[in-house]
Amino acid sequence: MNTYRVSRPAGLTSCGSDQEKTMRTPRAGRFTGLIIFALIGLLLAVCLLVLTAGSRVWNDLGARTNQNYTVRTVLSYVANKVHAADSVEVLDDNNGVLALGADYGGKKYNTYIYYQDGALLEYFGRAELSFRPELGQTVTECGGFSARREGSMIYVTVTDAEGQTFGMHLMAEDGLS
Repeated sequence: MNTYRVSRPAGLTSCGSDQEKTMRTPRAGRFTGLIIFALIGLLLAVCLLVLTAGSRVWNDLGARTNQNYTVRTVLSYVANKVHAADSVEVLDDNNGVLALGADYGGKKYNTYIYYQDGALLEYFGRAELSFRPELGQTVTECGGFSARREGSMIYVTVTDAEGQTFGMHLMAEDGLS
């Protein structure tokens, strides 16, 4: 029996036997699968970090918006009440009780705005009745409120729940001094 040997062209190398090929393929497949699994895990970890950071930013934004809303509400409420009043007085500089007088149907009424137990309160009653803070109705919750008067200027400060103080100056045009 004659056997012929076929020579290979120069530059080509043997890929190995079929047995060697089958041995390399599963190892390479396992390594590729491990890389893909690691990349998917890394992607999931990054997504979780982004979601966590985003939720913290969202919660912080919500808290600041609520805080800002409360302060703006109190300041706007007081400004509108002072501008609508016929007369403005500050009863007690220590507590800052605003007494706003108005005439309704020929009868005089007072609106008292004051701070008590973590809330801004309003008490509305006839001018000849004495001020009774226990009968006030809650306008909104806040950390503090004070008012003082110097001439025709009313200085109002509001403290939010975190202790920051905000203020405004109002001109009372009732002629009181």
